[in-house]
Amino acid sequence: MNSFNNKWCVDAKCLGPTMVSVPSVWVASRSTPLVTVQINFPTCNARRVRAPIPAGAVPGLRSDPEPSMAIMVRHTGVEWDFFKITPPGVKPLSSGPLCAATSNWSATVVARARPGWTGSGTFRGAYRASKTLAGSGLIRPRDTKRPAASTWDHAIALAYRGSLADKYAWPAINSDGSCTDSSACIPMGARLQLDPSIKCNRSVSAKWQRQVCRTLQTYGMIIVDTGSALLVQNPVSLRRYVYPWGSDWANLPAALAAHLQVIDWTKWTGRHTKPHQPRRRR
Repeated sequence: MNSFNNKWCVDAKCLGPTMVSVPSVWVASRSTPLVTVQINFPTCNARRVRAPIPAGAVPGLRSDPEPSMAIMVRHTGVEWDFFKITPPGVKPLSSGPLCAATSNWSATVVARARPGWTGSGTFRGAYRASKTLAGSGLIRPRDTKRPAASTWDHAIALAYRGSLADKYAWPAINSDGSCTDSSACIPMGARLQLDPSIKCNRSVSAKWQRQVCRTLQTYGMIIVDTGSALLVQNPVSLRRYVYPWGSDWANLPAALAAHLQVIDWTKWTGRHTKPHQPRRRR
């Protein structure tokens, strides 16, 4: 993992949270009214879908040129993902065609996933480079609100610059990687694990950083997109909650990057490959 730290993740910036180009997350229910979303790609009004976007939902920060949204439907497991989404009456963002504002929501990409997707090819993929769902792997308030000694009970989504061209591993079903050096880069969808022998309580001081540290040891992080950071839920959907790092945006110590390893997905157990063996009593 020398290339991770020295070339693709200078000063371990990949090991810090970002709320740039990440989706706002909204929770709907079976009773949430359906609204029309006009899909403006490859042409204006190429098709329309009816989705349960809650009243008051906001796509993203005003400064975000590519606002995105994930709608999670309570009790059903259904997720809707939208890319370059704008509310009714707002000039739509473009991925090619220039379209006029209407009384409908607008987006350039939409994906709908039902529970039980196994990668059989029935799911065309969301807007991430890996085509994984936009809501998967996000750091959310439910994570950082957990007790101090907790992990975040799921793998963390990682945006990473050094992904291989035309190579991907499950759960990714696509890649936009440009690196051709397989000795220095890794495929989209690869899972990285932090050496479980690292003492997180000694390596970092902040509660949330220790939680990240333990999470990377137990669940790891999965490369889902191109970029350089751990993906976090967009702040517009946090309501009054403020993430514990505030305006600090502190990364994990750069030294930890040297202790990351790409694991063999087919042999993944979430544990160290060489577990400690207790001494036999004599």
